[in-house]
Amino acid sequence: MRRTISKFILAFFIHGIICISVYAGIIQGLSFTLLSNMNASLVLFTHILIAVYYFVFIWADLYKYDYNYFLSFSTRIIFRSLGYMVGFVFISIAFFYLLDYSFWKGKIFVSLPVEQYVFMIIILLFINSMFFLLLYLVKIQWIRHLVSLGYLKKNTIIFGNPDTRFPTDYVQTGNPTKSYKGTIFKNDGRWFFKNADNRVQIIQNSKITELIFKLQISEVIIFLCRELSKHDIYRLVDCLRENSISYSLVPDVKKLVQQKFWQSSFSYIPVIERYSTNRDSLTQITIKRLLDIIFVSISLLLVVPIGFVLAIMIKLEDDGPVFYIRHRVGKDGKLIKFLKFRSMRINAEAMREKLMQYNIRIGGPLFKMENDPRITRVGRFIRRFSLDELPQLLNVLRGDMSLVGPRPHLISEVEAYNSNDLLRLECIPGITCFPQIYGRSTLSFRSWIDLDLSYRKNWSISLDMKILFKSILIVVSPIINKTLY
Repeated sequence: MRRTISKFILAFFIHGIICISVYAGIIQGLSFTLLSNMNASLVLFTHILIAVYYFVFIWADLYKYDYNYFLSFSTRIIFRSLGYMVGFVFISIAFFYLLDYSFWKGKIFVSLPVEQYVFMIIILLFINSMFFLLLYLVKIQWIRHLVSLGYLKKNTIIFGNPDTRFPTDYVQTGNPTKSYKGTIFKNDGRWFFKNADNRVQIIQNSKITELIFKLQISEVIIFLCRELSKHDIYRLVDCLRENSISYSLVPDVKKLVQQKFWQSSFSYIPVIERYSTNRDSLTQITIKRLLDIIFVSISLLLVVPIGFVLAIMIKLEDDGPVFYIRHRVGKDGKLIKFLKFRSMRINAEAMREKLMQYNIRIGGPLFKMENDPRITRVGRFIRRFSLDELPQLLNVLRGDMSLVGPRPHLISEVEAYNSNDLLRLECIPGITCFPQIYGRSTLSFRSWIDLDLSYRKNWSISLDMKILFKSILIVVSPIINKTLY
């Protein structure tokens, strides 16, 4: 309940106040045009009150839907809310008309000619309708933008035996934010897995958790049916909470007295318990993406001149390419083009095999050696101050990466993951994260992965800000120390 209230308040202050200001400005202009012979301050005050009531209503309606339901049923929501809006405007005008008649004694509305009064209502309806449609269209396009980048997308699995009348097609087909991976169910004491292609196979009870990790499941819909015991439910729920995987507990619909409300859409089905993480919050994801865009846009003003100088230095040293471009594994296993300023020799990859015996990172695919001969003179300089990472701001602006998130690994490194480590791929990769502030090049591969999994489990906007602040301190500390000493 607290999260819902805080999300609404935040959404209202971000969007609603801007709309109210513009709305009031337009109405103020109309007031002086239509009612130049009346008390303009009272007219403005009256219309601002209407605007406040209206936009509170709109945003309360707008944010009561979860993002996947909003995208799937946006047309229905828009037309229904448009009807509410028209009715609300008429009710508001009627209320203030009666208020004017009884309190202000007809000084504002009643004294208006009928044609001006009707014209004013038409203008109000037009302005409200335009703002209304703009708000919904902006939200739809913004959610689609986030989904296209990989945010808010969920690999979903059904656990249990849902009633045949249950609308599971909402999860299984045509959902923009859910990728249905299959159903795990129990029959005659044995466990089965039916994948998205309806192929069924027997699985062991001990392998269920491993299957969830392997499929990179980020949401489980659990149906409480008679085939599942309390031990089955408790065991699964404990595993999901421990690994920060969202789930919903849905009651057995056969035992429900009313059935009308769950026949239309998934969002209306009663849920006994819902566990969701910050990664499911549209508001927090929106803030994260907006911070990325704003920070990078401002930073590029400073970075572009520096990058131009670095590019010349790299090119002059050995006439090789300026950028190091490599495919790395991003969100949900999607390959992204990873950009860096080149800090190694042109034949660095060929030299790596000969230098493997000097690798100081034992027990994993990561390679690190002291005094690496492959690093160029310019490379040592830009690595010392992390300047080789600057091109990744373009990755952030493009949406492949974020400022804060697990560093994208090479394909060979991802192949060395355990099944549980695949949860790391649920996060949008970033420029900096826990490993970059707690050990960096001294960490083992296992410690690196564990820190990234800890970030995924505890993610929040405040955590991102702390990591970003500490990362900036680490980058600038060599410059400060050199200046002081």
